[in-house]
Formats: sequence, structure tokens, C-alpha cells
Amino acid sequence: MSVQVIIVNGRRWGVEFSGFSSPLRAVALADEGDDDEHDDEPRGAAARPELRLRPWTCADHLRTLREHLRSGSAGLELDSDRYADAVLDHATMTPATPSTAETSAHDRDAGRPLDPEHRRALALWWANGLEPDRDPEAEVPDREGWLSLGEAGSVELRGLTWGERLAAQRAALVDTGEGLEFDPVAYLEAMLERCVVQMRPARDLDSLDSRATRILLSAVTELNHPSRDDDPLLGLPAHLAASALRLCASLGWTLERILGTPAAEVSRLLSLLDAVEGPASEHRGPSFGARSRPRPAPRPSARPRMADHPDAVVLVFGEDEGAP
Repeated sequence: MSVQVIIVNGRRWGVEFSGFSSPLRAVALADEGDDDEHDDEPRGAAARPELRLRPWTCADHLRTLREHLRSGSAGLELDSDRYADAVLDHATMTPATPSTAETSAHDRDAGRPLDPEHRRALALWWANGLEPDRDPEAEVPDREGWLSLGEAGSVELRGLTWGERLAAQRAALVDTGEGLEFDPVAYLEAMLERCVVQMRPARDLDSLDSRATRILLSAVTELNHPSRDDDPLLGLPAHLAASALRLCASLGWTLERILGTPAAEVSRLLSLLDAVEGPASEHRGPSFGARSRPRPAPRPSARPRMADHPDAVVLVFGEDEGAP
């Protein structure tokens, strides 16, 4: 297997990489200031400790997040050093001295010294499922809800209903004895349980490799909690938002249906609503390009009569009911 050279946090590594579902063999290469030559496989590489990382699965990721992810006043906070150490606890390092037995890569620095921070950076890269020399891809489900996970296959997704989201968030509240604390990993697991409809080929989510895990969790989170910058509705001015909500209230549409309707059709519908309900100006601003039509002028009241005057005395001439 050929050796690829990657740079992680300033450290050059020679890696035997065949995907995130297979083990990774990594050797630290010479950097500037080292005595080794700057080849892809320098002469000194054989004397360096070799790091072997096993595949990091979805189950590994969620379990480690539960231990080291916290919800604080500033949002979610991950102890990245401890997370990386957890990855390294499942790795092995073959020291430079052949007679030395393999030891935990986290516990020992055998052979040529290697900065622990460099090992942690490599572990985080591996656990994040980022392919060498490639930017992270933003996979999104297609129109039928199917999301590609690369070599792991594909998964059909659906979004949470409002009731499901409330139930999942309520279930993620943990009573610590001093108050309620939100468990973000429990909520993430609830989203996976409800949003994943099926997988092709059928398999257990826990066994997904780190790349497939990253793509799946990013898509499920974005599906249920879209960022404000990417959602065309959340950034609307107030008068356009009022028009969207007006269509929802009048026609029983969802916001997704509004977005999928031709713009000209939306303008025609809003013009019809203006004609029936009054102009959009009475609904907090103009509509989506629909021209406001003036309301018909009120009909003039009938000319007042003398009998309508408060001091008028009205004489009624006619026969009494009891008259013969």
C-alpha cells in the first residue's frame, strides 16, 4: 500500500490510508529542523514510532461525546484533549526498538519523542472522518430524503415533527438533584432514532465509520435545526415574513410548500388575498411583489331626514287599532 503524506496541526505524517472503515498506520515524518531528509518516506522514518488507529465508529463517537461534551452558558463545550485521548486509548504505538512490546499510544512515548499534542491532533482528524487533502463535503438529502454516506451506503431521513422535538428535548432533561441539566447526546440519539427511516444496505448505525458518522449527524442536525444563514425564510424582512405567514394561515400551506411554489403563482395568490381580505398593507407590509389594490371607497350614507333630528316631533296620521 502506498504512503500518503498529510499535514495535521503542522506535523507531517506518512499514512497508509484505505478509508475510515480500515485501520490507519501513521508514522511521523521529518519536519524542518529534523535530521531526516524531506522525502515522502525519509530514511529515518523506520526508526520512528508507528501509530496504528482502529476505525472510529458512530457508537465510539456518541459514547465519547457523552463523557466529554457539556452544555454551558456559552453553548456546547467539548473537551477536545480528553476526546483525543479516548481515541488514542484504542490505538497502539509500535516503538522504534523492535524488542519493546506494543503499548497504548496514549500512555507511552517510546522510541523517538513525539509531542502528545501532535498525536492528539492526528486522533481528532481520524475521528472526524476528513479525507486527506480534501475539504469536508456538505452532503444534503435529495428530494426524496435520501442521503449518501459514501462507501457506507445511503440513508433515508425525515425531519422531526414539532411534537417529536418537544418530547425529545423533554426526555433529554436530566435531574441532577440541583436542577435540570440538558443532555445533548441523549437529544442527538433521539433525533437519530426518529429521523433515520431506513438504510441501504441495511446495517446498524453504531457500526458506521467516522466519515459516514460525520455526514449523518451533520445532515440530521441541519434538517431539524437549520442555521439562520442558510434558511431563506429565517432571514426575511418583517413584511415578507408576514406575507409567508399570511399564505400559511389563509391556505393551510406549510413553509416548505411556499418555497417550492413558482414565484409568479405566489404573487397571484397574494393579489387574490388582497382583493378578498384587503391590501397587504393591512397585514404589516407589502406582499411578495403583488401590487396593492386600493380598497373600494365606502358608500356614502343616505341623506339625513328631518325626522332623524333629535328635537324633531313626528306626527303620525292614521286610524287607531280600536277605531270602528
